[in-house]
Amino acid sequence: PGTGELLGKVDFDRLGFGGLAQTAFEALQHESLQRGTLLDLVTGQQRIEGCECCGDLAGFHAFGECLAQDHVVTDRIPVGGGGLISGTAVALKTHRPDIRIVGVHSAAVPTYVAARASGSPEEIVSAPTVADGIAVSRPSRLCFEIIERHVDDLVTVEEDRITEAVAMLLERRKLLVEPAGAVAVAALLDGKVDHGGGS
Repeated sequence: PGTGELLGKVDFDRLGFGGLAQTAFEALQHESLQRGTLLDLVTGQQRIEGCECCGDLAGFHAFGECLAQDHVVTDRIPVGGGGLISGTAVALKTHRPDIRIVGVHSAAVPTYVAARASGSPEEIVSAPTVADGIAVSRPSRLCFEIIERHVDDLVTVEEDRITEAVAMLLERRKLLVEPAGAVAVAALLDGKVDHGGGS
């Protein structure tokens, strides 16, 4: 079955999402069709990476819909495989075209930084990182195209800044955040991104 057929079998209202998930899926489907990269979900015949599937990106789009309601100037988003920042960026730029979106990588695995520099989403050689949740060395072509269109900047942070951010969040805010999630705060500590009212 194609994505539309599968989506038609999901009762979003019963799941508590109302029309939000449907809207998210349709926005990402439209984004993909513009690039001719919409993938069918073919059970057992084709392996599809999570970040190449519009259905998965729709969940991140719904998250971005929620963030769009905040009054922020800059939003910093961790970048690994590209799904989170892609889905979120489409939603944010749709509702808030003026918002500045900055993707944050571990310096050990700067996948989309390298892709942007070369103009092509190629697999990179990565180093070990404490932020293993975003240690993805092979970029998604679909996400690369969305990132290039909607993400204003990509920055990297070093390991010591990531661990410092984890410690600071625990000590000052009593939040136990995994290093992959703390990279956005690490970028602030490192001066890579202005606060700008971001979240």
